Order: sequence, then C-alpha cells, then structure tokens
Amino acid sequence: MNQTNGMRPLKARYAVVLVYLLASFALIQIFAFLTLRIFPTEETTPTFRFLLVSVVVQMAGALLPAPFLMRFTGTQIFGFQRVPLKEIFLACGLIFLSLIFFSVLYSILQITPKQLGFLDTKEIYDNRYAFLVATVVVVPGYEEWIFRGLLFGTLTTGVTERKYVLAAALFCAILFTLSHIEGAYSFTALPPILAMALIFQYVTWRSQSLWPAVCGHALQNLLAASAMVVKAGN
Repeated sequence: MNQTNGMRPLKARYAVVLVYLLASFALIQIFAFLTLRIFPTEETTPTFRFLLVSVVVQMAGALLPAPFLMRFTGTQIFGFQRVPLKEIFLACGLIFLSLIFFSVLYSILQITPKQLGFLDTKEIYDNRYAFLVATVVVVPGYEEWIFRGLLFGTLTTGVTERKYVLAAALFCAILFTLSHIEGAYSFTALPPILAMALIFQYVTWRSQSLWPAVCGHALQNLLAASAMVVKAGN
C-alpha cells in the first residue's frame, strides 16, 4: 500500500468518496458528450467501437479525480505488491466456485443472465480478439484499481475493527455492482457480480495486494467473454 500523510477521519472519508463518485460521474458524462460531438455517429445500435470508447471514457472519468481523493483523505491505497501464488489460486478458485454455484442456481430457476446485451452478437464475433483483450486485460486492471485499490483502500486505512472493514467491503462491492447496471435486462446478472465483488474485497484485504483480485476478475471475464464469443459464432 502507498502511504500519504494527514489522514482524515473515517466519516469524512466516506463523504469524500461520495464527492469523488459524483465528480467521476460528471466527468464521464462530459467526456461522453464531447466524444459524440467530435465523433458524431448516425448508428442507432451500439457497436463494438462504442464499447471501446465507453471503456476509455469511464477510465478517464474515474482516474482523473483519483489523485485528489488520495491527497485530500491522506489515506493508503492497495497496490500491486507481490503475493504468494496460493493467494492467486485462492482468488481464482473462489471465483470458479461462484460461477458454478450461480450456473446451477440459474439453470434450476431457468434464468439467463445478460451482460453487454446492447451489443450485437455479430459485432462481438467480428471483433473477438479485441473484445477478449478489453474484457480480460484492460477492464480487470482499472476496475480493481478503482474499487479495491482506491476506494477500499481509502475506507480501510488505519481501520482495525472488523465491523468497519466489513462495512467498507460491502459498500465498495455494492458500488461495483451498481456500476454494471446497463438497463433492466442486466438485473439478472447483478447477484453473481455482487458475489464476485465480495470475493475480490476478501482476497484484497487478505493479501494486501490487488493481484489476486485482478487475476480472479480476469478469469471470470475470460470465461464469460469466451462463452459470448462462442455463442456469437454459432
């Protein structure tokens, strides 16, 4: 973790995190508006290019205010410290078990979770290699740094009582889950995402590093993206 000075009280940190989230949301909306003004499109259906631009816009909106959050709160953030391989295996194993559990549960309930439902399956297949790189490499890296590294680190610096660590973990997991709402069709995908986020909170706190969460996230996205590509190619 990276240390800074002048740490703020816990209640103030939660308030500042909310301000950071509002600032990030505002920046994302501004960047999206400017992007559409600079690169107008007449397409009515979102394309794969739209997905890539959305990822870049979200990254910019989330990362730009991050230094101000770190400086103002004076907290630590979780970084990419080296960890034993067993921590990586634990994260991947828990994610795999979670996927099996929800696959069986949804099969029994006859529920088909949808994510990225706004994309045409042909778009996914035609851009399958870029799609895999974006979802398996880029997205896990920046999402884990924001939700587990920055936000979770900000809310747990100097915290020793378990109830406050659990509160921060649940808070960040819920934020992560809400950030994946794409529309009413995506609601069925939220329970597995929440479970995944809680796993990431646990392995980050346990290892004090982002690597287990990033690897577990990459595994989950690899399996989900590969299934989408296979389905799109049939």
